[in-house]
Amino acid sequence: MRKLFSLLIFSGLLYSVEIGGEAKLNNFYYIFSTDSIKPVPYMFHQFEIEFSQTAEKYDFTGSLLFRLWAQNSAFSISELSTPSFNVKPHIWELYLTIYGFIFNNLDLKIGKQRISWGTADKLNPTDILNPYDLQNPFDFGKKMPSEAVVFDLYLPKEFTFEGVLIPEFVPPLLPEGFPIFQARLPVIDSFSPSLSPGIKDTIIYPESKNFKNSMFAGKIYGKLFKWDFSLSYFYGFDNIPLIKNILIYPDTSGVERTIIEYFFPRIQMIGFDFAGELYSIGIWGELGYFMPIDKIKLPFPLSSHIMPEKFENPYLKSTIGFDYTFTNGIYINLQWNHGFFFEKGEELHEYLVGRIEKKFLRDRLKTGIACIGEGAEEDYGGAVVPEISYKPHDNVEINMGAIILDGTTGTLLGSWKDFDQFYLNLKVEF
Repeated sequence: MRKLFSLLIFSGLLYSVEIGGEAKLNNFYYIFSTDSIKPVPYMFHQFEIEFSQTAEKYDFTGSLLFRLWAQNSAFSISELSTPSFNVKPHIWELYLTIYGFIFNNLDLKIGKQRISWGTADKLNPTDILNPYDLQNPFDFGKKMPSEAVVFDLYLPKEFTFEGVLIPEFVPPLLPEGFPIFQARLPVIDSFSPSLSPGIKDTIIYPESKNFKNSMFAGKIYGKLFKWDFSLSYFYGFDNIPLIKNILIYPDTSGVERTIIEYFFPRIQMIGFDFAGELYSIGIWGELGYFMPIDKIKLPFPLSSHIMPEKFENPYLKSTIGFDYTFTNGIYINLQWNHGFFFEKGEELHEYLVGRIEKKFLRDRLKTGIACIGEGAEEDYGGAVVPEISYKPHDNVEINMGAIILDGTTGTLLGSWKDFDQFYLNLKVEF
């Protein structure tokens, strides 16, 4: 299926192509309480080439993404002579849009593409069609494009119906060396394979025949009283794995071995979102009602709400927020979330996310601070992210900031409190 998509798109489309892109140099460093500084293991640089071609009846769009890990991993003098560069190229996007396909009011988009749903700011409960790109775990809302067939049928009264077929489920990209889904079990000290040689994990993927690993979705969207609305439906797989089973047994030498089985549960979702403006205040809201199809109920508790031991009943995720720019140029953005983007089940936490920004020097210098508060019964967590950015030229931007985390271990942000970091990034567009 992937080769078919690529052949359909590349055939006869390699002339009159516009080319652009950007390069990002990312430098992240942990700040430890021992006054030591260490590069984060998931730090990478990125180079992206974008290309497109526009014609009367079609658009052709694509991008190539290169990620470079260049940390020094030498442990002896002899190893210093070997460069420790690790480059991972990706065909990030590659799709063809055909206007007036069969009918004048029908557009078709086929290929590897980002399908963005929802109106909230990054933390969208209904934006679940593409897999997560969590190689930078603090770049919330980052997604990978998926190979898909998308059609838009334009209806009367400025409404549109969008249908989506994703032929093959793709798992998320996770960060290297960062315990984003770490939990603790009463039967073992930790299920993180890096902590014990006797602990291993395996992933059970959906069957790849008869469309059993395919996903389907549809939504109708349009305007009512100058406000944007949409109603959506999704049938597919949750992109964050759950623990399905834990097997503990002694091997032939008497050492206790543990195998943790993960799987991606099949779910349904009904979504609703809206966005508009009231007295120059931007307002948005989003609801996602999730109904598990593949259900689990483990016979032992897990201490992490990210990995619930019970996944049986429907649950609701919701978001509401607003933004406003004052006459003096100060910008504020405030959003409340019931459930973080990779939380699931009935024990969802509450998150309040806020950001304030101010630009100077003809908008070349921007200062800002973002805050996240997390709450769940007696547990709490928080993050503060101050940042300053400067654009010496229109296509060059330098960012510097820090990520400070704290809280109790029962929260997501609190479990990350030992990973405070500062960063210095450079972005060049061309």
